Amino acid sequence: MGLGQGRRTLAGWGLVAALVGGGAAGAVAPLGQPQEQATGVARQAQRQKEQARIRPAAFDLARFPLTEAHETHWRRLLWAVTVLNPPDAYIPPALEQILAQAGRPQPTAVETRVITQTLQLVHQWLSRNPQGYPELVAGLRGIVATSPHPRWVALASLTLVRSGQAAPRQLQATIQQRFPTPTGLLEVTLREVLAPAANAPVTPPPLADLLRWSVAPGEPHLYVFCRPDRWVLCQAILKDRQGQFVTTAGRLWSVPLLTQSIYGLDWAFTYGQTPQGLYRLEGLTPPREAALFRAYGQFPMVKLFLPFEAGVQAFLPGRPGPLTGSLADYEVLVPPTWRGYRPLHQSYWAGRLGRGLLRIHGMGDDPSFFSRPAEAATQAWNPALGCLTALEAYDAQGNLQDAHMPILLDALRQVGGDTGYVWVVEVPPAPGEAGRPVSLETLAAAVGQAQLAQTPGR
Repeated sequence: MGLGQGRRTLAGWGLVAALVGGGAAGAVAPLGQPQEQATGVARQAQRQKEQARIRPAAFDLARFPLTEAHETHWRRLLWAVTVLNPPDAYIPPALEQILAQAGRPQPTAVETRVITQTLQLVHQWLSRNPQGYPELVAGLRGIVATSPHPRWVALASLTLVRSGQAAPRQLQATIQQRFPTPTGLLEVTLREVLAPAANAPVTPPPLADLLRWSVAPGEPHLYVFCRPDRWVLCQAILKDRQGQFVTTAGRLWSVPLLTQSIYGLDWAFTYGQTPQGLYRLEGLTPPREAALFRAYGQFPMVKLFLPFEAGVQAFLPGRPGPLTGSLADYEVLVPPTWRGYRPLHQSYWAGRLGRGLLRIHGMGDDPSFFSRPAEAATQAWNPALGCLTALEAYDAQGNLQDAHMPILLDALRQVGGDTGYVWVVEVPPAPGEAGRPVSLETLAAAVGQAQLAQTPGR
């Protein structure tokens, strides 16, 4: 199926406006018009507001105890530190004081949320500078050794291993001694994230087998091919309801997406990387209020559903409700040559653990607002909280200069994609490809092999 070249321009605004409908009070400006929150003045004011939150007195637990009255203070403060990554020396000791609260046997709901957010932030900091924060490492070791809360032990263990501060086997022995029969996130962390088998290098089965396969007949399939380094852009390609791959101007249609978590957490964790595996695509979000513009941009979001996730009308056509059952039941939906390929199990386990609300969306924030590793390959796309991010760029007057959500939404409309499936798959780079997305030439070759094969998909 071919799309016209004009579809890759901003001329698709009219179409998207029709999908979204008229604006409401408090909604973002109509599509194609300047967005006030994207102007240079507004963005500078936002940065200054976040910077003003970060000061030594703000971390005083005596002045701001972890109570309901101060929860908003702490949540906003920790988010500002996450986004801006300030180098101030007083911050790590202040964070360690919060980590020290993780040993309480019965934390309040507020304490639970603030300590969890602190652990997520600490993971980000140590993943970028493993040797720079010994007090945070000590705090994490204390949690693994003494905290009675499995979720925090899982978060602390992940950070220690990923930052090179502890060996997986050593931590597994400690955890299994403290929690002989772990469940939930701690169990999955030990088995699917930290176990040697889960970290062994793997080569994906033939891409052509995945591209030829259909989860359900007559459903579009969006394939998102990523690198293990999620700061490298992913390439998304689309198959229509008849099993034909969408093209534009004689080339394979594609749109780049970023699947990097701002915290850098593994896929099993809330706000972690976008899990590999299968998702149900089902509908778009309605128009959003202006308060959400910075996070998601001005365009409607594509709704994705993991296995077990509530809210889906029918993960499988004709079967109302979410996909449930065993891993073997999930693997029935996977091409035979990909069954047993461990990375594709991630979406199953993530959904079973309660992850959800993953979306494909744009971005209203200035990309320079977000700190990122110096070696990060992508500077124009914003990291997210587990979602897939499409480019959305503005000039200093708030005028939209480029956007990829209209391209994606237009393509989905043309293939009747109000429902469908999404595959997220990592493809390790070949020698010489490090830091570069999966090439369209590689994907076109795999599509050609899939089309040549005569064996029908499921």
